[in-house]
Amino acid sequence: MPNHGWKNDFFRAIGLGCLVDTSFVQVGAGGDTDPILTAGLPVPGGLTTDAAKDLGLLPGTPVASSVIDA
Repeated sequence: MPNHGWKNDFFRAIGLGCLVDTSFVQVGAGGDTDPILTAGLPVPGGLTTDAAKDLGLLPGTPVASSVIDA
């Protein structure tokens, strides 16, 4: 079975149940309606207008999700 995001029981076990309770919005998830993307999946909508401007690219340029390397 594929992994569909973070493991709720793990976060509750380490005292971070508040992240589970709010559907991980504190760490960038969009709540119950937006999925938590795994590494390499396309980000819906691509670059935002602000990010595209900062990078000298076009809005909507395809980008992939990343992971925290910590």
